[in-house]
Amino acid sequence: MSNLILWIPENYKPEDICKETLFSIVDSTWENNLSPQNGSFLVNWLAESADDFRVGALLLRHCKFAGFGVGSRSYGETFNAVARVISVKLQKLGAVKVVGRDCGRRKFG
Repeated sequence: MSNLILWIPENYKPEDICKETLFSIVDSTWENNLSPQNGSFLVNWLAESADDFRVGALLLRHCKFAGFGVGSRSYGETFNAVARVISVKLQKLGAVKVVGRDCGRRKFG
């Protein structure tokens, strides 16, 4: 039996992500292709870690993940940009995507 844990971005230390074996991330893209303020630390940590040669591509080798992006198609090419970045950075750190990234959109956006 597995446990479901809800990560509250303000209370979760990104460096603890390597202790997880299966997780899902739901994120939205706000103006200027940015994550909401409460998720920006995690997104920045992933980006910096994935591009840091000292971290390496094996940091998250035991992790499997699914991602879901929420946004508005009115943003055009930047629709769900944060979810796409998160997915790429997690894979660069060795995590395995268990399902394709999915994107939700506002009904009238």
